[in-house]
Amino acid sequence: MNIAPIFLLITFLTGQIPSDYLLNRSTPENLSNGLRSNAVIDIRYGTENGLFIGTGDSLGYADITDPLSPIFYTVLDDSLPEGGVPALKTYSINADSFMVVLSGAVSTFEEADGQWHPRGSGISWSFDDGLSWHYIQQPVDEGVPGGDINLDWFGQTLKKKVWHTTVDNVSYDVAVDIKRKYIYSTNWGGGLTRFNYENGSKQWEPVPLPMDDQDSLICGEIDEEEYYFNPIDPPDGSYNHKPFSVYAVADTIWVGTAGGINKGIFRSDGCINWTHYNMEKGLGGDWVIGIIPQQFDEYTRLWLISWISPNAPHPLTYTNDGGQTWKVVNQLFNQRIIVYNLSFSRDYILASTDHGVYFSDINDGIFWMKMPITSDQTGEKILTENIYSAIPIGNAEEIIMLGTADGLSLISSDRVTLDNIRFWEPASLFSAYPNPFFINHEDYNQVGNDGYVRFLYSNPNYFSGLIDIFDFAMDRVIQLNNPQSINNYESEIIWNGRNEFGDKVANGVYFCRLSLNNQYYWTKLAVIN
Repeated sequence: MNIAPIFLLITFLTGQIPSDYLLNRSTPENLSNGLRSNAVIDIRYGTENGLFIGTGDSLGYADITDPLSPIFYTVLDDSLPEGGVPALKTYSINADSFMVVLSGAVSTFEEADGQWHPRGSGISWSFDDGLSWHYIQQPVDEGVPGGDINLDWFGQTLKKKVWHTTVDNVSYDVAVDIKRKYIYSTNWGGGLTRFNYENGSKQWEPVPLPMDDQDSLICGEIDEEEYYFNPIDPPDGSYNHKPFSVYAVADTIWVGTAGGINKGIFRSDGCINWTHYNMEKGLGGDWVIGIIPQQFDEYTRLWLISWISPNAPHPLTYTNDGGQTWKVVNQLFNQRIIVYNLSFSRDYILASTDHGVYFSDINDGIFWMKMPITSDQTGEKILTENIYSAIPIGNAEEIIMLGTADGLSLISSDRVTLDNIRFWEPASLFSAYPNPFFINHEDYNQVGNDGYVRFLYSNPNYFSGLIDIFDFAMDRVIQLNNPQSINNYESEIIWNGRNEFGDKVANGVYFCRLSLNNQYYWTKLAVIN
């Protein structure tokens, strides 16, 4: 999951740090209490009773000894990449240890075009379930951007375009080849790269893929005059050199690109023989942004989250025979639903989408039903239908944990919402979240045609509060009087960014006044429509 460009925004959404989150056990030295962001992009298994969580602002960890009451932390280490986590993978090394690998990304303002751009902040990995970490900088080609360099690929000299830049260079997916000790990274405009994590030099190595018009790329048989490793758009470059996703297992590696998917077979010397598949070969879409294995007793089903074009609904595709044949699944695509990720429980396939979570029988994957996400027992809501990850937890997989753009949700196996979990600084007085508030942003705090902002305030005595919102001229826009108690000490009031006539308010700064027990409290809210 973690490779789609739509995740760029989520990667850089930072939440407020919960500085007073209550814990029932002591905090390890490399962990701090709570998560730093309510944008939860990915969730991965660690050792027993542990989960790693990729958020819009740093790596999180959850202790799920009691799956009904997870304890959340932020992982602290100087060897972790800065910013959000667009890619996260875990691998079982032995019964006692997991290998964890992740990429980082931040948002950088560029004076040249006056816009914010994503910038990769490197890759980190751990061999001991996150207790200690190693770091390597983001892969960047030597040479002048836009120029050419020579790539020595197992006795052949290939021409490569220099297209790694300091911005728009993010590792959207990572994978570990444990057998040969390589970490692979997909870098969109930077191509596929790898490095040997047991080699002290830790140098990135570009890995060539077939060009768009090539069905294969065989070691030692590449036409050096015709081949050009060029990750820019055609007609000059190749869509198949713009990778999103990667999955490695045993002697095989799969790489999804904007031009299909590539199946690689490792040679003993580390070279890779590639076979290239695209829509002409049976895929549901050429933009392969996710590769997810589903293990059966007799075989592995390989699922592809494949797009028709960027940010467009897309069918799922799978193969049961290693790419010899492909099956396209159209139901979600026909409903104009965008799939972000797939996961599996004992009984169900779970699809995380822009319209909520859908499930299918574990042996099926053709017919899908929507899983309801409702208010929890306290009335707390998840104010978005963008679900980025879903994972079953508990010994009997009786609970499903969802990662969303608006926090986490715990749902029972019989599809009852148990708890909606969100992180912010406890409201000592009065605050708004998120701030700034994007009324129309399709990926964040959106339900239906409305965006939502939460006003939080300290309310240990359960007073009935109301909020008046004023524009910059101090004209009242609307009065809100529907508070909801969210715990023993706080209440919230939710606003959809509309005035008393039902119209969306204009861009600008708004002054918000809380009236509580004959006292007034003020805060400011920036609104972007």
